Amino acid sequence: MRFPGGVRSPRSGGGGARGDRPFSDPEHVQAVLDQLAAVFGREPDLPGRCSPTVDTLTFGDVVGYFTDEHPGDPRITSGALLSAGHPKGRQVFQVFLDDADRVCGDPSGRPYGRRVIARRLDDELTDYLGGGALLIFR
Repeated sequence: MRFPGGVRSPRSGGGGARGDRPFSDPEHVQAVLDQLAAVFGREPDLPGRCSPTVDTLTFGDVVGYFTDEHPGDPRITSGALLSAGHPKGRQVFQVFLDDADRVCGDPSGRPYGRRVIARRLDDELTDYLGGGALLIFR
């Protein structure tokens, strides 16, 4: 599966213009959401791959994940939270990005990150999203 803007694995190398920010395009955001849903949605039976369901996802939980679960890949310069509707509330993806805002992945090409199903988002996280589907952490 190819991600818009590419998923960079350690083997793929390659750069991109720092000024080229694909997440500024709402169509790109939607395309990435759709692909992340497909990737994370087909892994529920793999150990450690089941998407947790939480009552409330907080801004602190999100920041803590980016800090505590950073995969240590030197290409990673930021993180992205993408949010979409889900029958149980919100489907939230947290992924790690390179300096050109492309999703980084492991050697197999699987994106570094997670999916969380949240019944609700706390007020702070909702405020930061501002009605949108994307929040970048630099």
